[in-house]
Amino acid sequence: MDKEKPSYWIDFTSGDNDVIINSEKITKLNQDFLSAAKRQDFLGYYHDLAKIKEKKLTNQLKLLLEKISPPTSLLESQFYDRRGNEISPAIKEDLARQIEINKDLKDISLKWGMIIKRSNLRAYPTAKEFYPQSDNKVQDLGQLTALSPGTPAIILLSSKNDNWYFVLTPFYAGWLKKEMVAPGEKQQVLKYHQQKDFLLVLESRIETEPSLADTSLSTYKFQMGDKIPLAPGGKAQPGCYSVKVPTLSKDEKLIFKETFLAKKNDVALDYLPYTGENIIKQAFKMLGERYGWGGLLNRRDCSRFIKDIFATLGLKLPRDAGKQEEIDVGESIPFSGGNKKRKDILKSLTPGDVLYMPGHVMLYLGERAGEYYVIHAGSGYRTIEGEKKDRPLYRVFVMKLSQKIKGKEKSYLQALSTAKKFY
Repeated sequence: MDKEKPSYWIDFTSGDNDVIINSEKITKLNQDFLSAAKRQDFLGYYHDLAKIKEKKLTNQLKLLLEKISPPTSLLESQFYDRRGNEISPAIKEDLARQIEINKDLKDISLKWGMIIKRSNLRAYPTAKEFYPQSDNKVQDLGQLTALSPGTPAIILLSSKNDNWYFVLTPFYAGWLKKEMVAPGEKQQVLKYHQQKDFLLVLESRIETEPSLADTSLSTYKFQMGDKIPLAPGGKAQPGCYSVKVPTLSKDEKLIFKETFLAKKNDVALDYLPYTGENIIKQAFKMLGERYGWGGLLNRRDCSRFIKDIFATLGLKLPRDAGKQEEIDVGESIPFSGGNKKRKDILKSLTPGDVLYMPGHVMLYLGERAGEYYVIHAGSGYRTIEGEKKDRPLYRVFVMKLSQKIKGKEKSYLQALSTAKKFY
């Protein structure tokens, strides 16, 4: 059977369709994530915006900027553009000036808003790439994540040139182009985000239908795990769902308009049951897709791959691999020792559990003929059969953990640090 088919892993695993945890337990887990993030000081990385104390957030603004947009790292590190040219000191100094806070924090007034188009959230107020090496065209260190339409945001600061907002979203803080954010009232933003009648995106990505009457409503891009509120009577439209999307009014305020999503798209009216089968099916819907650091190329990196899978089950994981591994929720199983001990730990896991190593995360699929397999959004591996050579894949693929890490002699198995069960 074909290991690149989800049915292969589902057919060989008993109990994959059993509900692991119910919706009440998922709600409790999401509350536990928020409590743990607060306790573990995930400032800038995981928040319930509805419970934010705005005065306290204002007082933390300098700390938040230092964590997300550290001027020292910007000024003292070497970065390169897409052509391999070093970013000049003058450009870096100008960016450092753009993020300075020149007035008293008590004079800063926070605003609320919503993302109106799929947007790149940046570490600094610029779209310029920041590659760590001249020949590296994958890891743009200026890219934090990608945000979908409808993402709520607290607007904390404007850049000095007034072209960018520094915002706090539920799972990241960073810089957005101003035209990607519609300022609105707090309750207006939260009401949209909390609406109970919604579509849940189950396929890798979808977009709304083009609009001839209002081109601003054309082709809103969403991805797996996104919730799209239904318009009144939205389920009854022939051939399409009617959905509400955020946009800018003529006076540049947040309003919601109706547009359409074809019913051929893979969507649901509720979260999927939390089963091993559903986890595996969702993962394989992204098989072969290009790796996208921080959501670049309209694709995913390793942690967003995991986050989006579990979002379809209703579980709200942190964005980055390190934060997912670190957060004190669920069961964490540390790896140590030699290969045999590590394989014994893998034998105790359930397909659909998550595996972490420094800077990377993978979804565990199971064991076949003494080999242990994962699916992940990864850079590739070093072959162990025949001539040893690197395979730079940069896509979502199935792999044996016995494969060596690209550019190294250590295997993925030997690099594992933690297995996690989010239940």
